[in-house]
Amino acid sequence: MKRKIASAILFFHITTLVLIISNPNFLPPAYSSDNITVDPGESIQEAINNASEGQTIYLTKGMHTVDEPIIVNKTITLLGESVNETIIDGHEEVTTILNILTNNAEIQNLTIRNSETGFHLFAGIQIKDAANAKIENCHVKNCATGVILTNSTHCELSRNLIANNTDYGIYFTMEASHNTIFWNNIKNNSQGVSIDLGCKKNVFIQNNFVQNTFRATGFGVPANIWNATYPTGGNYWSDYTYDDAKSGVYQNETGSDGVGDEPCELYLGASDHYPIMGPIRCFHAYRCETTDYYTLVSSNVSDTSNFRFDSNEAFINFTLTGNPKAGFCRVAIPRQLLWVEDGWLLFIDDEITEHTVMSDMNCTCICFAHDYSDTKTIKIQGTHCIPEFSSLTILLFAVTTMIALAMLKITKANALLPCRRKFQKA
Repeated sequence: MKRKIASAILFFHITTLVLIISNPNFLPPAYSSDNITVDPGESIQEAINNASEGQTIYLTKGMHTVDEPIIVNKTITLLGESVNETIIDGHEEVTTILNILTNNAEIQNLTIRNSETGFHLFAGIQIKDAANAKIENCHVKNCATGVILTNSTHCELSRNLIANNTDYGIYFTMEASHNTIFWNNIKNNSQGVSIDLGCKKNVFIQNNFVQNTFRATGFGVPANIWNATYPTGGNYWSDYTYDDAKSGVYQNETGSDGVGDEPCELYLGASDHYPIMGPIRCFHAYRCETTDYYTLVSSNVSDTSNFRFDSNEAFINFTLTGNPKAGFCRVAIPRQLLWVEDGWLLFIDDEITEHTVMSDMNCTCICFAHDYSDTKTIKIQGTHCIPEFSSLTILLFAVTTMIALAMLKITKANALLPCRRKFQKA
């Protein structure tokens, strides 16, 4: 009996340990000893020169002033400690601060600012002759051009602030094609985007184009894609002036959906066919293994905050603050993150509220209107959500269970052995 109890206790502790180790919510992020750390005052270029393929160069908080262009000619990740506090500054003397000349490089969590100005080919970042590069969660500002893509393909720019650049926010040249630009804030630039002839099938979705002097320019604009399918839609344009009274793929059905009733006209006949009516906020909801899930909230109120996804109770909540004459909100939820069987429930300050639901293969969009005053708490209740534990956790749990059962069987066999010996002697 004692052996059985001991085995059960052992099984419980092993299982608990496995769940703790495999669930990222229990442990702080791992820091690899293979990273190269660069403090302010040390050479970023020297770190890149000494790095091996696939290595991460970690820039600590502070001002990293550079006197000449940084050349990224290896497949590395350049990672800042904090996007607001890790700054690479060209002090208006470096032509292009960061030059990516290789495939699969990644730049994350950095502020890159103050290139030399006066010529549109001076930039914060240039991706040249490269594929599959990623610029994520960076601030690129106060340069001639924020980001230049030169003869590059299948690159991604996401969750960046590209602002206050004297020529272009993003510039595509020399047949830069098949790149994806999403979830960025492109604001206060002379031209939000400029695209040369020959650059095609670049995709722009769910970006905020705010107070740029010109939306999009260049002879290549019509050859690119400015919206996804309905209801995911296109981008927010701060100077878009049409109403939202209709809904549907053809915007001819009764009821608003957070999408403008008329296309947003761009250069040379190009259009964003599904312009989003309010600024888009991108919130990180959940991480499962190596996949991050984001929820997008678009609203005309002044602030969206306190976002939370509850994986135990299957709901999302956040607060809206502001006092417009007529408020609206549109929430885009990944279908793999949260879903329902019998219908969504939406609460404003604990009161059930009418809403419109639209969906495609990737996301569910929930749109509602309300007369806001001060701060409102929004809750969207689903019935099912992403598994709490990863497939690795489930696998380890199964293996541990098998080991524990084997131990119990061995213990039982050992306990019967003396009885068998007595029987044999008799």
